[in-house]
Amino acid sequence: MSAGLEGQKYYDNVTLAGAVGYANADDSDADIYGVDGEARYFLSDNFRIQGALGYAKVEAGEADDNVWSAGAGG
Repeated sequence: MSAGLEGQKYYDNVTLAGAVGYANADDSDADIYGVDGEARYFLSDNFRIQGALGYAKVEAGEADDNVWSAGAGG
C-alpha cells in the first residue's frame, strides 16, 4: 500500500512546493515515510533558482534508517 499528497503555492516570483508520502512493502514488512519541500524564485520568465530539502524514514524490523536529501539549482 502507498499514499501521498503534494501541493504547490504560487506567489508573484516565488513557488513553494511540498510532498508527503507513505509506503508499505508487504513482502519485507517495511514502512517508509517521507516529506519533501522546494522553493523556487524566478529572476525572470525564463530563469529561476531553487532549493530543496527532503527527509525519509525506513522502518524494517530492527533495520531502521533515516535519509536526508538537499539540492540547489538554477
